[in-house]
Amino acid sequence: MFEWCDAVFDIRESFPILNLMETIDDKDNLRLGKFTDKESGVPLVLTTSFLLTVRDANGKERLLARSVKNASELKRSTTIENLEIQRRYWRAKGVEWKLITDKQIPKQFAKNIAWVRETLLDDGMDANQKAEQAQLLHDDLMRHSDLKLNDVLNAFDHREGVSQGRGLYLFRYLIAKKLIRIDMNQSVQVARKVKDILQ
Repeated sequence: MFEWCDAVFDIRESFPILNLMETIDDKDNLRLGKFTDKESGVPLVLTTSFLLTVRDANGKERLLARSVKNASELKRSTTIENLEIQRRYWRAKGVEWKLITDKQIPKQFAKNIAWVRETLLDDGMDANQKAEQAQLLHDDLMRHSDLKLNDVLNAFDHREGVSQGRGLYLFRYLIAKKLIRIDMNQSVQVARKVKDILQ
């Protein structure tokens, strides 16, 4: 979902919280001893799930820290204490920090992103050929917006002499590249007319 967001410029995963003791001033009631190696006593390096660099409409960049947890993990005191350390750390750094749980992630939106995203990965196809075929399909979609999506895709496969399902793959690719837009909160119904699917 962060990759999908146009405002997100850079994503760093499992970002280490360094210089914790020097950064956090109000640490008196934090039980930092719980986050040390049991044998050596060396403090563990805590991490925040994501450190994002985002750009606003004016091109100004800022950092956002996001911790992602399953809601069920929030019942554990160790998890809560870890999150509190992160919250105070990022506050001291002047970086907005928020917690995201699985309950806040729109399931269909996430499914759709996964569905289209895999077309951007290396599939062994020449990138230029994929882009050219995608453009042909894009033209078909615009020209035949009164037809059912499935009919346009099948006609494309037949006319281009490609394997069945190639049109659907390229349709997903067009969405992934944001060359066409759909309501990402809805499942794609290929029996609907193209004009009723595209935004």
